[in-house]
Amino acid sequence: MHVLNERGSERRIAASALQEAFPEVRASDPLFLKVSYANRADWSYHLFRGGPYWVPKAAEGGASVGTCTTIVVERLEREQFVNDFGSLRLTNDTHPFLMTGDAKVQPQLKGDDVVLHVRQEPTVQGTSDFVLEGAASVLRFSNGAVYMDFTITDWFGHSRTLTMISGGSRYVALGVQVGSYYAKLGFVSCDGVRVRLVAKEIAAGAKLVTMYRQDPAALYRFGRIAKSKLGFWIDDAADVYEVNDVVLERDYERKLLVEGPRYEMARLGTEIAYAVMKGRFGVKNLGFSEPSRPGADLHTNDGRVVAEARLARITKTLGVVELKSQLRRDITQMFWKLKYDLKHSFAERGYAVFSYVTPDASLKALIIGIGQMKK
Repeated sequence: MHVLNERGSERRIAASALQEAFPEVRASDPLFLKVSYANRADWSYHLFRGGPYWVPKAAEGGASVGTCTTIVVERLEREQFVNDFGSLRLTNDTHPFLMTGDAKVQPQLKGDDVVLHVRQEPTVQGTSDFVLEGAASVLRFSNGAVYMDFTITDWFGHSRTLTMISGGSRYVALGVQVGSYYAKLGFVSCDGVRVRLVAKEIAAGAKLVTMYRQDPAALYRFGRIAKSKLGFWIDDAADVYEVNDVVLERDYERKLLVEGPRYEMARLGTEIAYAVMKGRFGVKNLGFSEPSRPGADLHTNDGRVVAEARLARITKTLGVVELKSQLRRDITQMFWKLKYDLKHSFAERGYAVFSYVTPDASLKALIIGIGQMKK
């Protein structure tokens, strides 16, 4: 891009001209700029990092070679960046069983927070509109695009960083942090309790991240709980308790129990374990991570209690002998993992919570402890 001024045509603009145009910005500060093209709906973003000159570059498609066009240079701040972003429509093409079909995302800057207003269609458990909100970072620039991060925190205090990405009028996208890198946010949905984030374009394919808007313990109700026996020997097992009836309060979870994929079965099992340990065994400050992550399935904030959780539905099809064999195999494996968790942590007490569908289609749970158990 060549800039025409009183001295003729130049490929650069003196830093002093930027300082004169934006006196509120210190010369040592990075300066984010928005360059708009007159009589066009196009704009691009730039970052002046300091030095004696700024060399502007035309956005792709901003102007044809050899033509003359008028540009408007403005200082880009967070509010303008969010307003320019507009709305984004996402389509669920990876997890149709778990989430709704379409979502419209509209960002807003409210003070120092980014608020994502989301409308999903069709509704999930009566939820059509919801928001995600988090403190906004400063703007950053990379590869011709501007980024603004914001961190959302769920009911358990777990945080996840999202980012708004814009290459000006060319494209906008949302990103979600997965480990040490960002992936494209492919979809977002909410069932009233859980928020699902789909991270796409990563080496392992699409990854599902779940966060909680409310306490998932409210999704489950428990019948009578009493001391029981396993009917087979497990080394180091202490007291055994049985919940004779685990009730799923919503149709959504009942459908997942019957038809849900492996990931959701693991999550339901963990949520049931969380709810019974919190509600019936008085374990406080209990939380859990993604089922696919290494380490204990559940743990207290101080690390003194850990637990392993499983949920099986194959047990519904088994006879008495086969069911006993399945229980022995699964619970033995859980105890191996539980002992490993205890050995490699400061935990003083451990639980194995095995939930299973019985041949008469009821849902039961066995709670087996290592160390002191309180009921």
